[in-house]
Amino acid sequence: MPHSLEETRPGETDSIESHRLSAVLQMVSGLAHESHNALQRAHSCLELLELGTIHGDEQHQLIAIVRRSLTDLNQNYERVKAYASPISLTRSLVDLTQLCQTVFDEMSDSLCACKATLKFINGHCSARTLIDSTQMRTVLRHLFDNALAASGPKASIEISCFDAVLREQNAIELHIRDHGTGLDSSIECQLFEPFVTHKQRGAGLGLAVCRRIITTHGGEIDVRNHPEGGVKVRIILPR
Repeated sequence: MPHSLEETRPGETDSIESHRLSAVLQMVSGLAHESHNALQRAHSCLELLELGTIHGDEQHQLIAIVRRSLTDLNQNYERVKAYASPISLTRSLVDLTQLCQTVFDEMSDSLCACKATLKFINGHCSARTLIDSTQMRTVLRHLFDNALAASGPKASIEISCFDAVLREQNAIELHIRDHGTGLDSSIECQLFEPFVTHKQRGAGLGLAVCRRIITTHGGEIDVRNHPEGGVKVRIILPR
């Protein structure tokens, strides 16, 4: 039996969201421009200070920490600009399960998570659909990054795929489940809000970016605790 998921998305809501993102992009672009010279001066001062230090001593280490912090600040500006910028799609026929495996393998190598495993639970669905593979890779990287962070080096992530119906159209439904610590109830209702995060680093935009990409595809995404532990992400995309 195909899964069904219905949602009303009035054009008025889309217009408000578009104006909000435009305002965010304008604001952060201005901040980034105004901050550029200040960041450059800070980096120049750090280089001068570093000349008077010995590699490995306490002052040298403190300078390295400050330099990384400035880099993080600049990257946060870029993340916010990327989040608020318009998304254009270049669709091609892609096998979602194969894409999941490719992205997971790349991340496992880069994170040295050699003991992490990806398991495909359901093979009765055709996972081929028209999507922008580059944008979907961004979604999967965010979701796998969260799953690996919550589960540790021996992470076990399960992928399930189902035929579905979305707004009376044929669709594909993808489930991504981890066996990690689960969601904190205090942030569960704010997961897709931008700038909300419980991590020490980052701008809190990962899931917000995922939602923008999925909705631009005409799809839907939700994240919730699995009754048997861990987190389940459900993505549904029109075929």
